[in-house]
Amino acid sequence: MTISNNYIEEIILDLERRSNIRLKDKQRQIIEYIASLNFKKVGVTVKKLCSRFNYKKDYAEKIIYELKSNGILKSSEMREGHMLTYFLTNMQNYIPLLEDFEVDNKENSSDHKKSYDTNQDLIMTLCKAITNHPGGFHDIRLQTRLIYYGDYNRLVLHGQSRWSIKSDRNKAKVKEIRLSPFRTTKLQVSPNGTVEIYIGASRNPYSLYKDIGLSELMTDLGKIEANFQADLSISNPLEQFLDWCIIRLDYNYDVKNLKASYLTNSKGKLQVRNLSGLYQYYVKQLPTEGLVLRLENRLSMSKPYPKVNEFMNNIPNSVASHSDS
Repeated sequence: MTISNNYIEEIILDLERRSNIRLKDKQRQIIEYIASLNFKKVGVTVKKLCSRFNYKKDYAEKIIYELKSNGILKSSEMREGHMLTYFLTNMQNYIPLLEDFEVDNKENSSDHKKSYDTNQDLIMTLCKAITNHPGGFHDIRLQTRLIYYGDYNRLVLHGQSRWSIKSDRNKAKVKEIRLSPFRTTKLQVSPNGTVEIYIGASRNPYSLYKDIGLSELMTDLGKIEANFQADLSISNPLEQFLDWCIIRLDYNYDVKNLKASYLTNSKGKLQVRNLSGLYQYYVKQLPTEGLVLRLENRLSMSKPYPKVNEFMNNIPNSVASHSDS
C-alpha cells in the first residue's frame, strides 16, 4: 500500500495551516519524502536525509532542527541504533507503539499493589480532565431529505460523482468523500429521498465549545451540501444544513501526556456504566496529539430529533440529557 499524492498534498496544506508558514518547493520535497516514510511507520533520521538528498550531516541536522522549531517535526521514542527518528506533527498516529511500555518498578515491588495504585491514579486523571476542559464530538450521524425525492434517480453511478449501490435490497446510493486529512463522510440516499450522513472525525474531533470547532463543522456541512449541488446541478437539493437532524454522535475527552504506567493498564476498551449512560475509555493514537487516553460516551438522540441549529445552541444540555442507556 502506497500513500497517494493527494493525501501528501493534504498533509502539507494542513502543516502549513497549523504552523502558519508557506513552505518553499525544496521544503515541500523534503516533507513529501518524510510523509512517505511515516506512512510506512518509519521515522526519518539525519542519515536518511543525507542519503536521499545527498546532504552533509551538519546540513541535514540543520533542516531537522528548523522543521522541529516550526512545529512540523516531532521526535519519537523509537530509535534506529543511536539515532533519533522523527515524524510529521500531523502524522503521529503512524508512530509504531512499543510492545511494552517502560514502567518504573522501583517503588512498588508488588504487581497487585502497582496495578491498584495505577488504576486509582487513572480515575483521578480522568476526573481532572472532565472537570478542567470540555471534550470533542466525532462519528456524527445526521438525517435530512432531498427536496424532490425523484432526484435520487439523477445521482449517477459512473464518472467522477462516484455514487454506488452497495445493497440490492434497499437500493440506497452511497458515496464517500474526504472533508479534510483526518475527517471523512459517507452519504447515503434512499429511493424515498431520505438522506443519511455519517461524518467520521475520530482522529480529529470537533471542539464545538469553541468558535473554531463550530466553524469547522459548519464548513464541512457546507462541503456536503455543495457536493449534492454539484452532482444534481441545482442550488437547493436538500433542506438547509442548519435544519438537518442529529441522530447520534460520540462525545470524548482526550487525556494527553500520560505516564507509561497508565497506558500499560489501558490496552483495549473498558466500559463503565453509571446513572447517566455507558462510558468507555481506551488508548488511541491521534495524528496531531500522539498517544492519548480517550474517555468516550455515545449520545443517541430521541425523537423529535434536534436540528443542527438547536443542538449548537444547547450543547451542554444535550450532552447531559441524551446519553445512551
